[in-house]
Amino acid sequence: MAEKTILLLSDGRPGHFRQSEAIVLALGRRIATKVERIELIKPRIFPRRLARYAARWLPPGLVLRWLYGLKDGAYPKPDAIVSAGGNTLAANIALAKKHRVPNIFSGTPRHIGPGEFALVLTPYKSEAALPNTAYALKPCALDPDAFPAPKRWPATPFRIAIFVGGPTPAADFREPDWQALGKLMLAMSKQQGVRFILVTSRRTPAEFYDALGPQLARADIVETFIDHRKAGTGSIAEGYAADAIMVTSDSMSMITEGVAARRPVIVLKPAVTKPFRDNEAVDSLAADNRLAVLPVREATPEQIAAKLESLTPMIENHLDRLADIVAAAIKN
Repeated sequence: MAEKTILLLSDGRPGHFRQSEAIVLALGRRIATKVERIELIKPRIFPRRLARYAARWLPPGLVLRWLYGLKDGAYPKPDAIVSAGGNTLAANIALAKKHRVPNIFSGTPRHIGPGEFALVLTPYKSEAALPNTAYALKPCALDPDAFPAPKRWPATPFRIAIFVGGPTPAADFREPDWQALGKLMLAMSKQQGVRFILVTSRRTPAEFYDALGPQLARADIVETFIDHRKAGTGSIAEGYAADAIMVTSDSMSMITEGVAARRPVIVLKPAVTKPFRDNEAVDSLAADNRLAVLPVREATPEQIAAKLESLTPMIENHLDRLADIVAAAIKN
């Protein structure tokens, strides 16, 4: 099969362009691809919603030149378009119309509807019945085949990775939550012999480091401490080789990657929460028994142990399923 040129549109936000990167990575498992990346400026003049409507009704060449500064010849003729994030929607639609090629969007195509796309990927099962829409894990590039198979609880020794985010409006982690996490880790190491790989992120606050300070240097509790303040972005990968994963509820990306790694996942939520769109995605994964959600201030070693024993991690490689979905949309 001839190599296909895929235009990957980026709005500069890692949470968005990494989904697009994962999509083209998965597609490369099925067909030969050449990826051309376009770093988009924000739509000029128009608010985002008006830009999306402009992409539906105005000539695509005008939309691309006027809103994004993209002129003919600035990019190769594509065979497909891939993007995520609201600021890419108008460009995605316009490029697909201009070149009459299929377009893939990851997320919710706000106020536009899925009919403007060859495929919309959604982590929300409530949207999966919409036209041209397929349910899938939020796309991530993690390949579970790169890691050894995990041991199942209660095998010994047992290693749990803890991915620590930080407070958000929907998951407002506070000092008592961090203190509770520290006590839980201490109890699990003493009672069950668990060793932890602890990974922090850019959002992890000073209160976390203060609350867990004495434990961070204890090898009988924390086998490996990957401190984002020193290790920087991209330092999380070692945690996916653990036997199970615990993750704070603020990060849908880390939750998704834990499930994709084919590990049992325990999501720890703070005492103060607010409704959030990603709750539906988490609830779906919990209903599939991929993960369990526990309040961090109430969780006990016994509860964690019971969940680790009862959860059923994925068997398939999520990249293969994503590849099949996207390849079918491009061929149609």
